[in-house]
Amino acid sequence: MTDKQRPFGVSMTEREFDECLPADEAAFRSPIPTQVVSNGEYNPLPQTEKQKQVEFLIKEMADKEAKRHNTTRRKFLASSSGMAAAFTAMNMVYGDVFEVNAAEVKHPDAAPPTCRATRWTTT
Repeated sequence: MTDKQRPFGVSMTEREFDECLPADEAAFRSPIPTQVVSNGEYNPLPQTEKQKQVEFLIKEMADKEAKRHNTTRRKFLASSSGMAAAFTAMNMVYGDVFEVNAAEVKHPDAAPPTCRATRWTTT
Protein backbone atom coordinates (compact mmCIF):
# COMPACT_ATOMS: atom_id res chain seq x y z
CA MET A 1 0.00 0.00 0.00
CA THR A 2 1.26 3.47 -0.82
CA ASP A 3 1.23 6.55 1.40
CA LYS A 4 -1.74 7.85 -0.64
CA GLN A 5 -5.16 7.51 0.95
CA ARG A 6 -6.96 4.72 -0.88
CA PRO A 7 -10.63 5.56 -1.37
CA PHE A 8 -13.19 3.02 -0.22
CA GLY A 9 -14.36 0.73 -3.00
CA VAL A 10 -11.47 1.39 -5.39
CA SER A 11 -11.15 -1.47 -7.85
CA MET A 12 -7.74 -0.55 -9.24
CA THR A 13 -4.70 -2.75 -8.86
CA GLU A 14 -1.85 -1.59 -6.64
CA ARG A 15 0.23 -0.74 -9.74
CA GLU A 16 -2.62 1.27 -11.34
CA PHE A 17 -3.23 3.12 -8.09
CA ASP A 18 0.47 3.95 -7.74
CA GLU A 19 0.53 5.39 -11.28
CA CYS A 20 -2.23 7.90 -10.52
CA LEU A 21 -1.29 11.39 -9.43
CA PRO A 22 -3.68 13.65 -7.54
CA ALA A 23 -5.55 15.97 -9.91
CA ASP A 24 -3.87 19.05 -8.47
CA GLU A 25 -0.44 17.57 -9.29
CA ALA A 26 -1.13 15.86 -12.61
CA ALA A 27 -2.88 18.52 -14.64
CA PHE A 28 -1.97 21.98 -15.90
CA ARG A 29 -3.92 24.52 -13.84
CA SER A 30 -6.04 26.00 -16.60
CA PRO A 31 -9.40 27.78 -16.40
CA ILE A 32 -10.74 24.81 -18.37
CA PRO A 33 -9.47 21.25 -17.81
CA THR A 34 -7.28 20.06 -20.67
CA GLN A 35 -7.27 16.39 -19.71
CA VAL A 36 -9.26 13.86 -17.75
CA VAL A 37 -7.95 13.30 -14.22
CA SER A 38 -8.64 10.54 -11.74
CA ASN A 39 -10.23 10.76 -8.34
CA GLY A 40 -8.75 7.34 -7.56
CA GLU A 41 -11.73 5.30 -8.69
CA TYR A 42 -10.46 4.60 -12.21
CA ASN A 43 -7.50 5.11 -14.51
CA PRO A 44 -8.24 8.11 -16.76
CA LEU A 45 -7.66 8.04 -20.49
CA PRO A 46 -4.42 9.66 -21.66
CA GLN A 47 -4.55 13.25 -22.90
CA THR A 48 -5.61 13.36 -26.57
CA GLU A 49 -3.70 15.23 -29.27
CA LYS A 50 -6.45 17.86 -29.43
CA GLN A 51 -6.35 18.33 -25.65
CA LYS A 52 -2.57 18.75 -25.88
CA GLN A 53 -3.06 21.39 -28.60
CA VAL A 54 -5.58 23.29 -26.44
CA GLU A 55 -3.19 23.19 -23.46
CA PHE A 56 -0.28 24.41 -25.59
CA LEU A 57 -2.34 27.30 -27.01
CA ILE A 58 -3.60 28.34 -23.57
CA LYS A 59 -0.04 28.40 -22.21
CA GLU A 60 1.22 30.29 -25.25
CA MET A 61 -1.50 32.98 -25.05
CA ALA A 62 -1.23 33.24 -21.26
CA ASP A 63 2.55 33.69 -21.36
CA LYS A 64 2.30 36.39 -24.01
CA GLU A 65 -0.54 38.33 -22.39
CA ALA A 66 0.74 37.99 -18.82
CA LYS A 67 4.04 39.48 -19.91
CA ARG A 68 2.25 42.29 -21.77
CA HIS A 69 0.23 43.11 -18.65
CA ASN A 70 3.17 42.70 -16.26
CA THR A 71 1.57 39.90 -14.27
CA THR A 72 2.10 36.18 -13.78
CA ARG A 73 0.64 33.48 -16.01
CA ARG A 74 -1.24 32.13 -13.02
CA LYS A 75 -2.89 35.49 -12.26
CA PHE A 76 -3.68 36.02 -15.92
CA LEU A 77 -5.35 32.61 -16.17
CA ALA A 78 -7.46 33.41 -13.08
CA SER A 79 -8.84 36.52 -14.80
CA SER A 80 -11.71 36.95 -17.25
CA SER A 81 -9.09 37.37 -19.97
CA GLY A 82 -7.59 34.00 -18.99
CA MET A 83 -10.97 32.35 -19.39
CA ALA A 84 -11.34 34.08 -22.77
CA ALA A 85 -7.91 32.71 -23.76
CA ALA A 86 -9.02 29.18 -22.83
CA PHE A 87 -12.24 29.54 -24.86
CA THR A 88 -10.24 30.96 -27.79
CA ALA A 89 -7.82 28.02 -27.67
CA MET A 90 -10.72 25.58 -27.68
CA ASN A 91 -12.29 27.39 -30.65
CA MET A 92 -8.99 27.19 -32.52
CA VAL A 93 -8.84 23.41 -32.04
CA TYR A 94 -12.50 22.34 -32.07
CA GLY A 95 -14.10 25.06 -34.23
CA ASP A 96 -16.28 27.99 -33.20
CA VAL A 97 -18.03 26.64 -30.14
CA PHE A 98 -17.73 29.61 -27.74
CA GLU A 99 -18.66 33.26 -28.29
CA VAL A 100 -15.37 35.00 -27.56
CA ASN A 101 -13.18 37.47 -29.43
CA ALA A 102 -9.50 38.38 -29.39
CA ALA A 103 -10.17 41.68 -27.61
CA GLU A 104 -11.43 39.79 -24.55
CA VAL A 105 -8.07 38.04 -24.27
CA LYS A 106 -6.10 41.27 -24.55
CA HIS A 107 -8.34 43.60 -22.53
CA PRO A 108 -10.35 42.49 -19.47
CA ASP A 109 -12.82 45.35 -19.98
CA ALA A 110 -13.73 43.96 -23.40
CA ALA A 111 -15.48 41.00 -21.78
CA PRO A 112 -19.24 41.24 -21.26
CA PRO A 113 -20.13 42.76 -17.84
CA THR A 114 -21.13 39.38 -16.40
CA CYS A 115 -17.61 38.04 -17.09
CA ARG A 116 -15.64 40.84 -15.46
CA ALA A 117 -15.76 39.66 -11.86
CA THR A 118 -12.13 38.56 -11.72
CA ARG A 119 -9.19 40.69 -12.85
CA TRP A 120 -5.48 40.29 -12.33
CA THR A 121 -3.35 42.61 -10.28
CA THR A 122 0.27 43.47 -10.93
CA THR A 123 1.37 42.94 -7.32
